[in-house]
Amino acid sequence: MHEPKAVAASEAARLLGLTPAGLKGLRMEGRGPRPIKLGDSRQARVLYALDEIDSWLADPAGYERRTKRRAHRGRTAK
Repeated sequence: MHEPKAVAASEAARLLGLTPAGLKGLRMEGRGPRPIKLGDSRQARVLYALDEIDSWLADPAGYERRTKRRAHRGRTAK
């Protein structure tokens, strides 16, 4: 049997040592592992890639810096 490459938010929270509400709080602040949202509605299911969880656990502060830098690429300065 193959191992999953992504897990539900509740399992991601368990792996991270957080409550589901704590993980959602990080997501709402734009922090934590990058989520995969399935759909456009506010109620859409959210998954987390296991490699994103591992990267965040290995170095949370460094992960935050790398992902913010990626998000700002291509934007022009005002």
